[in-house]
Amino acid sequence: EDSVPEEEKGRRVWEITGLQHAIALEQNRELIGRTVRVLVEGPSKKSPHEYTGRSDTNRSVVFPHADEQPGEFADVRIDRANSATLFGVRVGDVIGAAPQSRGSAA
Repeated sequence: EDSVPEEEKGRRVWEITGLQHAIALEQNRELIGRTVRVLVEGPSKKSPHEYTGRSDTNRSVVFPHADEQPGEFADVRIDRANSATLFGVRVGDVIGAAPQSRGSAA
């Protein structure tokens, strides 16, 4: 039988979630001023003028859209961050498309 009251379980989840957000925010803020390579995914959910992608550490990155296309890599200098997302601007040229999976059928 479960001896932990539901209220205590909720408090524990709330505490752990808050700690996780604080740690993620600290780690993301350490990236401000750095350039990360991003695999471009496509338009941001919040703005057609921005694209979103994933860093090589699987962090979500949002940046103003220029001439990059989904599947290409872009170097993005991080200017700000929250606990879930990095925000920045592209620096340099688009790097090129990601390699295609060899396991796909033709």
